[in-house]
Amino acid sequence: MIELYSEKLKLVEKLYEVTKNMLNISLDDVANKFDTQVMERRKIMDNIDELDKKINSTLIKKENCNQIKQKIKDVLKQIMDMDYQLNSRLSQKKVEVQMKIQEIDKNIEMKNYTKNNQLVKEKGFFIKYKG
Repeated sequence: MIELYSEKLKLVEKLYEVTKNMLNISLDDVANKFDTQVMERRKIMDNIDELDKKINSTLIKKENCNQIKQKIKDVLKQIMDMDYQLNSRLSQKKVEVQMKIQEIDKNIEMKNYTKNNQLVKEKGFFIKYKG
């Protein structure tokens, strides 16, 4: 039983490292590097879930594992704190991108293409940049 909890602790610590790496990714590189980190993190979490199923299916007494279980809880708490920071940073980046989109929208004037004062839908439209 201790071996299973030790393995779980290693996986949780690996999850911590991946999450820490995600915090170190600059917001400009989010699109490039963030997806791979999220996928790696998902795999680790799936492995932890499988290990939890093994732990719960064993009938051996679990009281000898309290110290390891406490370490796991501590690392998970740190991961949750980092997740909160990640969420805040990503929300901030989302607001910045929305503001850039609004700025672009202000600088674009769209006109319908007309021929002899009749709207010709199949010809589409053109974009005139004000800026």
